[in-house]
Amino acid sequence: QGKILADEWNSNKETLDKNKDGIMQYVLLKGPVNSPETIARTKYSIQTINDLGIKTQELSSITCNWDEECARTAIESNLLTLDGKIEAIIANNDAMAIGAVKALQKYGYNTGGNSKYIPVVGVDALPEAQALIKQGAMTGTVVQDPQTHANAIYTIGMNLSSGNPPLNGTNYKFDETGITVELPYYEYLK
Repeated sequence: QGKILADEWNSNKETLDKNKDGIMQYVLLKGPVNSPETIARTKYSIQTINDLGIKTQELSSITCNWDEECARTAIESNLLTLDGKIEAIIANNDAMAIGAVKALQKYGYNTGGNSKYIPVVGVDALPEAQALIKQGAMTGTVVQDPQTHANAIYTIGMNLSSGNPPLNGTNYKFDETGITVELPYYEYLK
């Protein structure tokens, strides 16, 4: 997500940097508070943008527990209270990104052209998100290949059931927690 937003920012900075301060002001739509996915998706999205040389400022962070309707109402509210300050929306999943796009479109954003456009990114590559990306209403999403995911679950499960270390005979690695296995994500763009 961070790379998608950084690329979009660098390609369209004149349009996207509404207040011309060189800082990406964003709204974050988060999953459940204690979810490892929420924590990782939030941390690494922002860290990637910063690592690519773009300063960021969080305008608002809303926990919507993967819910589209919560995201839609939260973004509608933020559009009114933050009055033109939002330069990007980062959603921890596509359902919330879809809700954000619906809210934006209600107020004339992301309907075509760049004049009223706020980049929105999600995770999962849901069919509805893919359609919004093809229409240009959503910037992008990231997808974890289901075959890779299934193979990892199967291999780790077989190792554990055989009494072997979980990652025995694999190229998988644990993240810094020692619990989560790192699997690749891929960008889904127009």
